[in-house]
Amino acid sequence: MLIIAVAALLAAGWFTAGMTPSWYAPPAATNKQIEQASERLEFRLQEALHKIRPDGASWVLRLSDDVINQWLATRLQSWLRGQKIEWPDGIGVPQVRCRSGVIEVAAPLSDLGDRVGRVDLRPVIEGDTVRLQPGLCGVGRLPLPIPTSLMVSELADLPLVGSPTSALLELIDRRHVRIVSIRPSAGGLDVDLVTLAAPVP
Repeated sequence: MLIIAVAALLAAGWFTAGMTPSWYAPPAATNKQIEQASERLEFRLQEALHKIRPDGASWVLRLSDDVINQWLATRLQSWLRGQKIEWPDGIGVPQVRCRSGVIEVAAPLSDLGDRVGRVDLRPVIEGDTVRLQPGLCGVGRLPLPIPTSLMVSELADLPLVGSPTSALLELIDRRHVRIVSIRPSAGGLDVDLVTLAAPVP
């Protein structure tokens, strides 16, 4: 009976691992309407960053899950090429679901037979750097009580995950925007920012 019970649990776990999370539904990368909306988002972000504000002015940028996921599906690859960054082979289109304090990222993984792997990432600001700290992970709808690094070694090559990135963004007019905090919550995330005047020559 014990062997049968163990076999049943394993079978159930494997079945659950093969089920795609209900929230993972990336739009087609060739959807021109969504791609154009994502391009407009990039323009609005640049406008917000370069807006003239008093020195030390604090402001908040809100990004919804839907907006982030549309950009990931249609513009991520183009942006990475512009940064001369290669997306790891074997990882499909990523999508996110924000929860309290956590950005959950999901993508098909070839190492898992194209099952959808899930990773919890926690934003961490330390001094002038920002990074995403991997937490626990899952496959399909099956949670796994193991560190992410044991399942997806390719994460170490991704920006923000493998190594910290500067939390200080330099603008073309020599002003800076500092990332103060990144606050995920249900449905999206809030980025707290401070605009700093250009340094005196």
